[in-house]
Parts: sequence; C-alpha cells; structure tokens
Amino acid sequence: MDRIGIVGASYRHASSEQVARFAIPRTELESRLPQLRVALDGAEVLYLSTCNRVEVLYALDEGPAVDLRPKVFRALLNRDPGTGEASAALRAWTGEAAMEHLFLVACGLDSAQAGEQEIYAQLRAARRPRVRASTGS
Repeated sequence: MDRIGIVGASYRHASSEQVARFAIPRTELESRLPQLRVALDGAEVLYLSTCNRVEVLYALDEGPAVDLRPKVFRALLNRDPGTGEASAALRAWTGEAAMEHLFLVACGLDSAQAGEQEIYAQLRAARRPRVRASTGS
C-alpha cells in the first residue's frame, strides 16, 4: 500500500476549465499513457478522467510513493511548472491516504453527484487485460 500514489485535480478545488486542462484527449490516450509511465519513472499507471476530475494513480516499483505533482504536471501539460504551480493546481495523496481517496472516489462518495458510478466503471474496465485508461464524460 505504501507504493501507491495519486495526483489529480477535481471539482473540489478547481473549476471545470482548470480540471479540463489536465485531461488527455481520447484520441491521444494510447500514445500518451506510455509517455506518462516513463515520466513517472516506470511506475504502473492508471489514468481516470471525467468532466469533474482528472487523476493519475501510480504504483512505484520500489520504495514508498512520493508526491509526484511536478512530474504529473509536466507530463499532462507538456511544460515545466513554475515555482509552486504544480502544488497549487494539483492535489496529491500517498500510501494509506491514497488508498482512502481511491476508495472514496470508487464508491462515488467523492463525486459531484453522490453515488456516481462512472469512476467505478472506469476502475473496473482498467482491471481488464490491456486496458490502462478510461475516460468518461
């Protein structure tokens, strides 16, 4: 559990326009996800996206997860963040806090609409072989 981390933006702290700027267009997912994995030093990566959130879940091969906001920022926006920009724009969770956040999101308890099933469906689809990304609305 300590190898797991999450970096993302959601409706809880950003406008829909701010969230949308971190979204990877569906047509680019297949090519950009391997780049995201490389940017995160070969971590196992899962990308979740809805109109209310963009989150990158990662599992490091070794050692405990660390806050990778600058790397995720760079990988999603294709530019280096300014001083403090990644921390201001993105939220991060590692270890136990990341797992708690993931469960809240998966159950729809951290959704703009209570009980929303969209993220659950994306997570379920990601478990299937060769499916590593899923996007919704």
